[in-house]
Amino acid sequence: MIKYIITAFIIANVGFCAPDCGDRIPIESSLPQDVNDQIPYQNDQSVVFKHNLGQEIKYTIIRESGRGEGSQCDACCTPVYYDFDRTHMTPDYPSFKMEVSLESYDSIRFSHILSVGDSYFNLKGEDFFTLTDSLQVGDNYFKDVYKIKNRNHESGESIYPDSVYYNYSDGFLKIVMSNNEFYEIQ
Repeated sequence: MIKYIITAFIIANVGFCAPDCGDRIPIESSLPQDVNDQIPYQNDQSVVFKHNLGQEIKYTIIRESGRGEGSQCDACCTPVYYDFDRTHMTPDYPSFKMEVSLESYDSIRFSHILSVGDSYFNLKGEDFFTLTDSLQVGDNYFKDVYKIKNRNHESGESIYPDSVYYNYSDGFLKIVMSNNEFYEIQ
């Protein structure tokens, strides 16, 4: 009999401790247009990179944008709706794919991630990049270039993207590999 009383007491207390989530107001966030403009690529565009040993690789651009859905949980879960804009760059040669990804966190914060193969480069963390005044690639000069070091290489490959050079008006400019070989925009 005592077991039934204890069980009933536990069930009653757990029921009283559960939070009343009621109607949670969804969190809405969107990417401002000036943030979207930080991706210079257009859908179906082609971009060519040249390896320092001469091989040219053509990348085809596919750009997608939309609205994502997730949740933010504490004692209860709140629906979260966010904008995303992703640019996929697919090579015509078996090389690494590249991607530029934007996602909004709220009305003022967003992520800006570059990926080259299995390596990711963050344009929002000051520890990861330096801003240089200009960069010469071939006969061209590019202004306001970010050099971003790879801080999270996880693929286990011995040769991997060590750093990328990127600016908001032209996109990927140069990719330097861990063995000091590199690819440059043409």
